[in-house]
Amino acid sequence: GDPITAAVADIWAQELGIAEVGPGDDFFDLGGHSLLVMKVVTRTRSEIGTDVRVRALFEAPRLMDFVERVRSGISEGGAVR
Repeated sequence: GDPITAAVADIWAQELGIAEVGPGDDFFDLGGHSLLVMKVVTRTRSEIGTDVRVRALFEAPRLMDFVERVRSGISEGGAVR
């Protein structure tokens, strides 16, 4: 699979305390809440190197949609580390 999707899915799974996250899974349906949004976005920024906004997760709560936001943040000058 794609490394960015896998990295984001790992962060979600760890923060949500679940085994795995699929592309169509919704962060809030999986038990996500505002405090976890902050943690996930902070980790996504530091581990993937993207300028993703906190509101991106509220606007795009499905994994595949959030990954698109992450990708657009990378192409604007971030880098995958």
